[in-house]
Amino acid sequence: MRATEQLGRYQLLDLVAQDEGVDGRPDVYLWHAYDEVLDRPVAVRVMSADDPRAPAVLGAAQAAALVDDRRLLRVLDILNLTATAQDPARIAVVSEWASGRNLERTLQDRGGTPFAAPEALSLVADVARAIAAGLAENVSHGRLRPSSVFITDAGEVRIRGLAVDAAVFGPLPGDDTTAPRDPGQADVDALGSLVYLLTTGYWPGSVAITAPSASTTSWPDQ
Repeated sequence: MRATEQLGRYQLLDLVAQDEGVDGRPDVYLWHAYDEVLDRPVAVRVMSADDPRAPAVLGAAQAAALVDDRRLLRVLDILNLTATAQDPARIAVVSEWASGRNLERTLQDRGGTPFAAPEALSLVADVARAIAAGLAENVSHGRLRPSSVFITDAGEVRIRGLAVDAAVFGPLPGDDTTAPRDPGQADVDALGSLVYLLTTGYWPGSVAITAPSASTTSWPDQ
């Protein structure tokens, strides 16, 4: 795929992330794009239509689009793209653009310095309210992690990837990776992990998040 490519009303600007396929899976791309009709930035995730994950991704995007909460970066559009001379048939999920910094970058910019407990609890409470809005519609996030949560320049909390991230990359593993993990319980566990991260600088089971040049822990911005 190429920057400046046009997908309907959306112009692809910058490639944010590329998940290189493993075990025969095609690549998945996340683009910063521009909606020429509504004159605003958007995020566009693109994958091959014959990817075995595509039906689950489409279903997740359709379900996530029905959840209404200002803290969630909403799914705005779902595209089925026919094959061209340059590209195979693809699907694309268009979402609100995540402005601001995610929690991983926020902690890196703080040099790994934790938040005060009241501030951390207030931030995670906002995340929990957004997750609860999804669960009220029987839609879980399934892959809630530091790079899923953004703090805007205005100090608002926004959450990316409801249902869709887990459909693309799989749910976050639990303690027992041999058994299926309930998505709702995974979200509850992730909320506890976010509290721990913000108050200690550590994600449970990993090293501390420090400055970007020294960080050995990474959650790709996907």
